[in-house]
Formats: sequence, C-alpha cells, structure tokens
Amino acid sequence: MPLIRKSTLKHLVLALVSIAATCHATSFLQPAPTSLQDVTQSLKLELADAVDHQRLAELREVLQTTFTALPKDENGHLGHQTVRYVLHRLFVQQHGWFIKGLEPDGDVWHTKSEVASLKDWVPSYLLGQLEESAGSEGVDLDKLAALAAALEDLINREAVDRLTAVYEALDLPTSEPISVADAHKAFLTYLAVYLSGGKFTAASTAFETTLKTQAYAQRYTGWAEVESWLAGMERDHFDSGDAASVPFSLASRVAVEVGKRFGTFNDMECEDLKFTLLGMHGHKGKAGRIRLPDFYKKSLHSHWRFTEKVDYLRALGALDESNASDPMVIIPNYVAARPNCLESAELYAVCCRNECEDLMVHLEHDIAAPTAEPERIAKLVEALGSPTVSTPRHLSEPLLNRLHEVASLHGGEVNIHGRLFAQWMHHAYPNECPYPHEAGSASPVTPDEWIGEDASASEEERHHVVASDPCPFGGCDHHHQAEPDSKPALPWSHTEELLAKAPRKAKKVLSWGRLFFALVLAVLAAATAFFGNSRFVGLVALELRFGLTWQVICLSLLACAAAAVELVNRTILACALVGGVLANLVSTVPASGSPVLVPRMTKDMKTAKCLV
Repeated sequence: MPLIRKSTLKHLVLALVSIAATCHATSFLQPAPTSLQDVTQSLKLELADAVDHQRLAELREVLQTTFTALPKDENGHLGHQTVRYVLHRLFVQQHGWFIKGLEPDGDVWHTKSEVASLKDWVPSYLLGQLEESAGSEGVDLDKLAALAAALEDLINREAVDRLTAVYEALDLPTSEPISVADAHKAFLTYLAVYLSGGKFTAASTAFETTLKTQAYAQRYTGWAEVESWLAGMERDHFDSGDAASVPFSLASRVAVEVGKRFGTFNDMECEDLKFTLLGMHGHKGKAGRIRLPDFYKKSLHSHWRFTEKVDYLRALGALDESNASDPMVIIPNYVAARPNCLESAELYAVCCRNECEDLMVHLEHDIAAPTAEPERIAKLVEALGSPTVSTPRHLSEPLLNRLHEVASLHGGEVNIHGRLFAQWMHHAYPNECPYPHEAGSASPVTPDEWIGEDASASEEERHHVVASDPCPFGGCDHHHQAEPDSKPALPWSHTEELLAKAPRKAKKVLSWGRLFFALVLAVLAAATAFFGNSRFVGLVALELRFGLTWQVICLSLLACAAAAVELVNRTILACALVGGVLANLVSTVPASGSPVLVPRMTKDMKTAKCLV
C-alpha cells in the first residue's frame, strides 16, 4: 500500500507546488520546483523502457545483489518500505546522494504517513504511481530499476535547469557553442550555486555576477581544492579534439557529472572529519564515541565547528546518554548527520556516506538471502575488515552471544535487515556502523528545520560544559575496553524492528526415492496385518521371543512410512521406537537374563480372565 492515500497525496503536492512556485525568487540561480507532470512523465518513460535500455540494464545489475537479499512477499516482490530502503542504499553508494524522502531518520523499519515538505514528496509520489499501475503485484527488479532511473532523471534535469539559469545570468547563449574560457567561467558560478545550497543570487549584470562568484570563492574554505577537482572534470570532457568550443549539450553532461561525482570528492572531507573525532577518543572510553566535553573543547581551540546543542545532538541520534553523568557523541551517527550535509539540490543532499552500508553489500552478496545462521554471519564478519577493523579477527564471546540471542528471536536465523542486527553491527564496527535508535527517537533535520531554534550552543554554553568536566585530563576510568570485539558496555536495546517479514521457506519437494520407500513400508504394514490375522509362523516367533504383537509391528511400519514423507518428525519417531523396544525388552527379561517365553493368551483364556 502507498504511504498515504493517492488522492490526499496529490492534493497536498499540488498545494505545495503552487505555493513554492509563487514564492520562488528569480534572483536565486535555482531551477523551478519539480512538478507533478515532470515526475509522472519521467516514471512513464522509464517503465516503458523508452529512454536508455543500457542504463536500465546497468541499474538492474547494480541492484541485483541487494534485491536478492531483501525480504519479499510470496510473489518475490518488494513492499513499499523495502523499496524506499533499497533506493536510499543505491543512491548513497553510487553518488553520495541522500534523496529527500528516502533518507533514514530513525524510521527505517516503519512507514511514515505524512509528506513533510515539497522536497520530500517526490519519492512517495513516484512509488504511489508505480503501485497504482502495478496493482497488487508489488515491485520487482525491473520496476525497481525504473523507479531509480526516474529519480535520477529528475535530478539530472534539475542540474541542467540550474546550468541554464547560470548561462542566463552570465549572458551566455544555450543555442550555440561557447569558448572553453566562458564555459569554465560558467562552471565556477555553477559550483558556487551548488556549494551554497542554491542560496547564491545573481547580480543585475553578468560582470557583477562574475565578481560575486570570485568573492564567494575567497570566502569558501577549501575552494582551491574544489576548483582543482572541477578543472579535472573539464579536462575529461573538453580536451577531446574540439576544445575550441563547448556546445550546451556537452556542458549539460558536465553539470550532471558534477552532481554524480561530487560525493566522491566529499568523501575526503568526511574521512578527515571521522579521523579527527577518532583522534579525540580516549584509550579507555567507549568504542566509537567521544565525551561531550572533549567534543566542545575541540571547537574552542581549533577551526572545527563542533557547536551543536545537546538537545540537537539528541534529536539527531548522535548522543549516547546511557551514562547520564557522562554523555558521549556517537562518531558514526554524528559524521552522517544532517549538519555535515551539503543541501546542494532540491531533491537531494550530499552527506557523508554510511560506511556500514558498504559492509552490508559484502554480507548481502555472500548470504544472498534475508536471513542467515549466526555461525555463518560470524565467519563472514571475522574476515570482513573496515578502515578501523583489521582482519582476520576473532569475535569476542559477548559479541557471539549477542548474535545468537538475535537469532533465537527468528527461529535460529538472523534477519540481516532488522534493527537488532544493525545494532550488532554497531558493536562489531563501532566506528563505521551507526547506532540504530528505536523508531521515532531521532530525526535527520537540518539546523534550519530544527524546531525553529538555533541549533548551535553558544561559546559560553560550551565553556560551561568543558569547565564542569570531572575528568578534564582523561584520568577517569570508565571500565570500558577500547578493542572493537570487547564492548559489552555499549548500549543494547532488545527492541526488534523489521524492514519486512521474512518470506516463508518453501516446503521441500519429496524425492521419488522417499515416496518409493514409504510405499514399501506401507505394503509391509498391510502384509503384517494380513499374516498377523493368519497366525504366520514368523510373526508368532517374534511375538514369543520379544513380546511384539503383529499390531505393534504394523503400527511401527506405518509410522516409519509417515516419517518418510515428513508427516511426522523423524527424530521424535526414532526416540519413541527405540524407547518402546527397550522398554518391552526390559519388561520381558528376568533377573537371570533369560528371556521369558510369554504364551499367547487364547480366546478361552481371555474369556476366563474376564469372568474372574
């Protein structure tokens, strides 16, 4: 089912689009908001496979591994929430894009029912349209690839529209080629718009717009590195023999590539941020965490702006308060949080990638199923390294016990897309895998979206936290191990939340051999019954020797036949047969060890006994 009623969604979206169109300021070098017509048309083209067959085939190939490992319905199709999850994973891995409306926000395993803003409606509307066209069939791999392609089309169109606005601001024609120098000037302004999150405004003339671009470049920390990266992209596209001129179609491809490849450039800054935080980690502190006073101290004595308020860190899910007297910032949660994202486009933000998703890709490839035995997972994890975990390694006993505890909730197998396994991965890779808070306890809001208040702590507030630190020199013993495998002190919640129910395991198809064996046993049972009534000599001997009547033998054969076709549990049956035979033998053997020959009770004897 769609997240909300399609009619309700359509009216909400129409209202939001009309409001946004009215408020859209032409001075900002931003394209017009995405319209319902754009979204619907893009999906129709991709579902019809009418745009780029090769690109759809490539998307199917990229999605195949995760699709195979995800829980599906009885038809092998994905549910609504699972589609959101896998699309988020795809765009983060491919381009570092956090699509607005798909990003994890403490509600990964649940379905939200509201459209929060204009920027969030597109994925939900696309999926609703897809479900409407597919009926109750669900989403298969082909439709999933079409959804991904439709979202990518909309993002690429936004990039081209933004470049068009830049050309207009610089008085450059789009109908004819321009010089390489003019193209470079246009892309510097385009980059300023991209890095400012669309807040860069055009001046009244092209010359003044160029001056504003230069002024922005001087203020932007790290502009030299970004410009060098852009120059490399220009060389890849422009130095192809016809460098004297650049048509708008070629410039458009470069604009699209800027969006697709900027996430890779951003990864370098994210890595710098991560290892800066790890450098503040005490050798006796909790793994994957830094103490709040140390976090604020770094902002007071360096260029790093670690200034988020405690309440805001809590809302982001980046604060560990399991020890209320010593709150800690969770490193992977903070690195991937929205304050560190670049709100570069209407439909997506460029954020630091969740490194745990890279680890999950390896596990999904090897497991190729929604669930797996804890022993198998442990073996795979012991051989799977990360930037801060060396391999091979031996998982600690507490870590293995946690894994078996998770498996015990799901019939002996671990659901690898559930909250508890995500929590276990945080214990196994505390510097790469975020701690998965329970649904609704965290939200990835930007500082501007956070309850309309300033999300930054003042210098006075930060000084107070640092001055109140009971362990200013790291001398406090927190009784925690720093090794990744020895972290029983990390918080653990027993609440399980599943992305979707695991598919029922298919019943085993019985082989012809088993059926033939069961048939033979049934025939023997019938023969026993026939000859038992006829007082067959062999059966009389068994009865006299072991006290086994023909009725017992017949029932045993029928039970074995039932076990052969899996109508009864074979282990329980074997125990019952062995126990029955042993009990019968014990009851018929006297102290001397010689079996007692029990004479058959005749009809006259039974009658006499009854009369007595």
